[in-house]
Amino acid sequence: MISPNEVNARLNLLLALALFAVMVAVGIYTRPLLPIDETRYLTVAWEMHQNGNWLVPFKNGEAYSHKPPLLFWSINAAWGLFGVSEAVARAIPPLYAFATMILLVPMARLLWPEERAVAANAPLVLVGMAIYTVFASLAMFDAMLAFFVVLGLYAVALLWRRGQARYWLLFALALGLAVLAKGPVALLHMLPVPLFAPFWMDRPHGGWGRWYLGLLGGVLGGAAIALAWALPAAAAGGEEYGNAILWGQTAGRAVKAFAHARPWWFYLALLPAILLPLPLLPSLWRRLRPSFGGSGGRFCLIWLLVPFIALSLVSGKQIHYLIPLFPAVALIIGRLLGGQRSIGRGDALALAGLPLISGVLLFIVPWSLPLVRGLVKKGIPAWIADIEPWAGAVSLLAGVLLYLGMRSGRLRPASGFALGGAVFFVILHFQAAAVALDRFNLLPVAQLLKTYEDKGLAVADNYHGQFNFLGRLTRPVQFVPPPEVGAWFRAHPDGRLVSTKRRERFGDVPLVVEMARPYRSREIYVYRLAGQN
Repeated sequence: MISPNEVNARLNLLLALALFAVMVAVGIYTRPLLPIDETRYLTVAWEMHQNGNWLVPFKNGEAYSHKPPLLFWSINAAWGLFGVSEAVARAIPPLYAFATMILLVPMARLLWPEERAVAANAPLVLVGMAIYTVFASLAMFDAMLAFFVVLGLYAVALLWRRGQARYWLLFALALGLAVLAKGPVALLHMLPVPLFAPFWMDRPHGGWGRWYLGLLGGVLGGAAIALAWALPAAAAGGEEYGNAILWGQTAGRAVKAFAHARPWWFYLALLPAILLPLPLLPSLWRRLRPSFGGSGGRFCLIWLLVPFIALSLVSGKQIHYLIPLFPAVALIIGRLLGGQRSIGRGDALALAGLPLISGVLLFIVPWSLPLVRGLVKKGIPAWIADIEPWAGAVSLLAGVLLYLGMRSGRLRPASGFALGGAVFFVILHFQAAAVALDRFNLLPVAQLLKTYEDKGLAVADNYHGQFNFLGRLTRPVQFVPPPEVGAWFRAHPDGRLVSTKRRERFGDVPLVVEMARPYRSREIYVYRLAGQN
């Protein structure tokens, strides 16, 4: 017979999966492929589909060494089953996020077998964290990496509880696939917990010598899986590509980032905003230290703290690099919430904080825009004036209802938090789609370029493959520095040039604007030579 705790865990998991499914559907429906990351990665997958080369990824006709191939393999496998489409490709990372939520349930039971409420709460808490759900719904690598990190650490927890050496094979598999998902950064997330095992567990089955010998075998097994792709790819891609995937990218990003270089305190400064509204939770601060007590708590502490410090010391930083740490946060908060039904005012306000805070901002900001513009002359996007006050009113009403539900005990805290995150996500996307996201939509430009592909296409800005997949282009787009635009048009008089630069930046070349569209905070233009059709 299934226990009430088991029923509650299953129902909560179904609710978490259903809410995230709605969020993913809303994201795909309202949000265009965002340049430059999503458009770039789907271009790499598209070129893999075109050339049939699953060994060496290509972007705009050149070997692409910045990321391993697992995302591109996954997308192409899905295209093979369902046909080439944007929606199918964009659904792949969220599927890994679904798997992460499912895996959190047995993970919580291994870490805290006596505290059954943690397994019921953790998936809902994960869904309620806005930063996680936004990035997990994007066509990027972080949701994949997070899943394999959780799978590898689940293997470590199984080794702790059951002591069977075969679980090192599961750890090796997870590590190898994590490296194929996003590179050696996987080691930062997966090695600290088993490496610092004496901090969180008693003597393992077979002793510490056997434990660390198994860990070494797991690392070597994971490396073998990753190298099974990397070595043949390096040989096929040439010396420069081989150096990049085997050493250059990893060392370069760690020591001196090619992009996204930020100070060591960057993550620390943004942490309250990243975890919002959890830092506003009164019980979090009262019970923070006890929540890290016991083996399970220390397990999660290492999972969180060591990678966070390591990533802070690495030169290149982006918020989404922290996504593999969010499942650990979900487990800790899920434990903190426990099995309580009704909670205090402060906790209820905090857990309903996303719809409440966003509701206030969405309601007030558009009306106060003239005053704000009078105080701040620059940096206020024009599209803010188009935000509809009804969005703020709906968000506020949802927040109030969630607050009352949690205070009365009709709604469990974890469920209220997840519903609040879903409301925030949906309203944000429908409002952003209406007033801002069209500025990121490059599909009309790409479709126009497709009609002229045979006549030649070029860009005058740094190019990251924004148009290849969107326009289903079959030839590379050339990069032409502005001083060489005239010479390029003499060679391709019927061609088209794409740039965010105005015509005067190209000297006396007689150009006509064929299309102009808002793009981010400026405009993007498609030029043709005057006198040509």
